[in-house]
Amino acid sequence: MTDLLKGAPNGFTAAVQQMNTLPTEIIFTLSSDVAILLQNKIGVVNLDKLVKMVQDLNTDIDRDTLQSIVNAVTYLFRWSTKAGLSSEEFSGILESSSLFQAPACSALTTVWSQQRSNLQLSDEQRHVLGVGQLLDLQWKLGMAVTSDQCRNLNSPYVTLTFTVGDPGGSVRTHAVEMTTAQFRNFSKQLKDIQKMLEVV
Repeated sequence: MTDLLKGAPNGFTAAVQQMNTLPTEIIFTLSSDVAILLQNKIGVVNLDKLVKMVQDLNTDIDRDTLQSIVNAVTYLFRWSTKAGLSSEEFSGILESSSLFQAPACSALTTVWSQQRSNLQLSDEQRHVLGVGQLLDLQWKLGMAVTSDQCRNLNSPYVTLTFTVGDPGGSVRTHAVEMTTAQFRNFSKQLKDIQKMLEVV
């Protein structure tokens, strides 16, 4: 347990304590979503769905706290995957800790038992490929009005911001600025990829 807590991000303990106040079904759903995220089957955990579940059960936990809990479970599953824990070892670590209460232990262990082999396979594939995972994509359209070489530029541009999780677990943000012609070409290439995927 000390190894788990040694590398834990700030707020891990507080997030687990908040998770302990949630009903088991919410912990199970949240943990299942995190496991699916870590297998690269979804890009982000749907917090809106979790917020609605919490509100429906009149539980007093806000969106930011839910995000902290998602981060804590993500860390827990990543750490357990890297450690190669069996279901029994995972359960033993949680149960021996005073941090995790019985309902949380039960829900987390159930999800770990169901998803462990898939998580470990996804982790191996990610390290073999050595590529990052696209977590989020934001875009904005702007207008360059002047530059040091031209007074009336009036040229539109697109800024894309990619949030990428690398195989080591860190998250990086990369911004790319494109002219409208470059963006059209980029968009065309994505459409070509989509067409090829439909054939496969």
